[in-house]
Amino acid sequence: MTRSKVFISFDYDHDRSVKEGLVAQSKDPKCPFDFVDHSIKERLSEPWVAEARKLIAASDYVAILCGVQTHQAKGQHIELQLAKELRKPYFLLRASRQRPATRPSSAAPDEVMYPATWPTVAALLRGERPNV
Repeated sequence: MTRSKVFISFDYDHDRSVKEGLVAQSKDPKCPFDFVDHSIKERLSEPWVAEARKLIAASDYVAILCGVQTHQAKGQHIELQLAKELRKPYFLLRASRQRPATRPSSAAPDEVMYPATWPTVAALLRGERPNV
């Protein structure tokens, strides 16, 4: 079975450590997906948007990692817009159980936010919608 490639959209300044943990977990050979680290470490610009578009287009899914400041993360807003434009399946993942999470401004207020766990992500990639 081919492993799914998942683009992770995250707030570089606030949720990078959570993203790094997910990428590390995906290195396990038993894991059914690859969280491909597509961190774009430059300021928002036309080349940044073009690179994000290319990386999202090359992915099977987009995971939106939602943390405390996600609603203010302009890059995540753009990445979610690109995922929608490219018709890529996406899902929202809560970055922390202890702290509140916000959605990108381009997400609908009623979209479900799932826990950022391996079993939950695996279920989402199988087309299941786990209980939250």
